Amino acid sequence: MDTFETFWMVWCRGGGPPTEMHITQSIAEAEAKRLAMTHRGKEFVVLQSMRSVRIADVQWREADPNADVHF
Repeated sequence: MDTFETFWMVWCRGGGPPTEMHITQSIAEAEAKRLAMTHRGKEFVVLQSMRSVRIADVQWREADPNADVHF
């Protein structure tokens, strides 16, 4: 299985989507605390990445010109 480096993000309930990736949990927690102190009464959640998915590029296949196709 292919892997990627784990990262953390801070999300505000009722706010927009998170945009900044943090390289450690402690950095994300410090940012969540800073934001909570700046925006009293709002809840900030520290999110950790677990998995990702990527759809493969388009792949072309050649038809077999000798195939017996019936329409």
